[in-house]
Amino acid sequence: MDDVSTSGQIREWRDDEGWGVIDSPETPGGCWVHYSHLLVAGYKSLAVGDQVELVFEAPGQDGYPFRAVEVWPAGQVPVRTRPEPPGPGSFSTLTISGHRVATTTLEDARQVAFVGVSDLDSAQHFYGDVLGLELSDARPYALVHETRHSQLRITRVDEVQAAPYTVLGWVVADLEAEIGRLLVAGVTFNRYDGMEQDALGIWTAPSGARIAWFHDPDGNNLSLQG
Repeated sequence: MDDVSTSGQIREWRDDEGWGVIDSPETPGGCWVHYSHLLVAGYKSLAVGDQVELVFEAPGQDGYPFRAVEVWPAGQVPVRTRPEPPGPGSFSTLTISGHRVATTTLEDARQVAFVGVSDLDSAQHFYGDVLGLELSDARPYALVHETRHSQLRITRVDEVQAAPYTVLGWVVADLEAEIGRLLVAGVTFNRYDGMEQDALGIWTAPSGARIAWFHDPDGNNLSLQG
């Protein structure tokens, strides 16, 4: 499907995660949009109920049948910024359905993390209900957690090869409180021979970082750091 333009209204906008959903007659089921595709000056954000103009394509993303490639407020002129000339770093360009995305460096690019799981229903319960992550349903392939700076794809695989080292972790403001919340939810924190861990399973690194580890249902080793 070639890019198509239309008018719509913001149904949902998650400013802390940098994405939202647009409704329009031409995008039944919703059109996913990322803040990086907003053609506005200054801080890139929208609000529920805003009227917008959009250019969209199919297939969509994260369970939505359409994806916006350009969005700007209705009645305003879209603000297109010129890409800066290449510097000494490594640059790359990406083309999606004939639409050229702005040149960027890996240093500044949004990071995507992957965790393999054997069952998405079990993963939905653990990562969504227990850990408290807000997940988008991209079945049968994955569950997706979006933030403004990163994306986590919890991906269905035929056989999980659980690594003994940490594959995913979070830095939290109150480590003891977060461990307490997860203990109540039934999470067991790991203990390791030869490591000095406190009663909650927290190990203090020489740098001063305080870390605790636990497993997901497939044995993936996860961590909290305070």
